[in-house]
Amino acid sequence: MSDDPPGHPAATLTLAACLAALAGFVDATGYIYHRGLFVSFMSGNSTQAAVSLASGQAPHFAEFARTIALFVAGTVAAEFVAAAAGRWWHVAVLAFECALLGAALLALPIGSPAVASLLAFAMGAQNGVLHKAGGLKVGLTYVTGTLVALGRGI
Repeated sequence: MSDDPPGHPAATLTLAACLAALAGFVDATGYIYHRGLFVSFMSGNSTQAAVSLASGQAPHFAEFARTIALFVAGTVAAEFVAAAAGRWWHVAVLAFECALLGAALLALPIGSPAVASLLAFAMGAQNGVLHKAGGLKVGLTYVTGTLVALGRGI
């Protein structure tokens, strides 16, 4: 299974930029809706988890830890989807992510924990869509690594 999706490198870079923008939008929406919980920015959650633990706020720590675990589980699930899909793995992982985002939308009436869980799982899965774009290693929900790769590529 190749890291780069088929097609022109510029199209792949465009896809990467669109997916990164989607992750930013979902993360900002999740952050506002869930009052400080990131659904795709796990560095932020790990920092918040450490602060919660240090300040004796175990329930907040558990919420951040659960979100990080769901994000990782989403990444693992995307790898299984990709392996099962064969040559169409890029499409399958994107469809999987779309289904999870749709489920999060449908879960809005249920409330915050279900929505946050689905969003974190979907954002973890999104990282299985692209590993490289235009020859550069990309991270779709962690911009710092992508910016470093871009700088190194330039």
